[in-house]
Amino acid sequence: MKKFLSALFAAGMVASAADASVVGGTVTLGGGSFVELDSTVPMTIGKDNFNTLDMYAFDELQDYTLTSDLYVDGGVISAGKTVSSHYVAYDPLLWSRQAGSVSFSGKILGVISTTDSLLASDFLGAPAVSYVSIIERGLEGWDRYRVSDKTVDVSWWASTPGDYMRVITVAPVPLPAAGLLMVGALGSLAAVRRRRKSA
Repeated sequence: MKKFLSALFAAGMVASAADASVVGGTVTLGGGSFVELDSTVPMTIGKDNFNTLDMYAFDELQDYTLTSDLYVDGGVISAGKTVSSHYVAYDPLLWSRQAGSVSFSGKILGVISTTDSLLASDFLGAPAVSYVSIIERGLEGWDRYRVSDKTVDVSWWASTPGDYMRVITVAPVPLPAAGLLMVGALGSLAAVRRRRKSA
């Protein structure tokens, strides 16, 4: 019983540490591949930093509670909501088209894809990443995306400086309290069993 309780407690702690994250992606048109970047490694993004046909994505701030309303394309995420942020980029050397998708572990709440809104939401960026804010940093009128639960599908054309979007997802629900409640319940069960044996 002691070993079981210890294992259960450890599992609860591991689950509580999980973040919403990029879980995968695919390129269906354009010849490149999907690349997930490690956002803890310093890098600059926003103006011809890749020059490849690949689609890039990385995690930004995780489990962040908004202190003010966050404006996304076509809507607002209210202050007080705990969210996780992710960045998707396409930065080819020459004028090129790409289609593909990126999936996340959390449900998508909104997408930020205009130059001004990307700049205004850079506080959600990864601390190790330098975001270069210039004209046409976001998407243009011919670019398209579609959100479906935890996946965003994109179809975009780009050259200099590339196409970029920020994807906001629901932060995972912390589990320590639930885990501790389970441990407490099992502890009570063990106590009852001991009393029965002694009787």
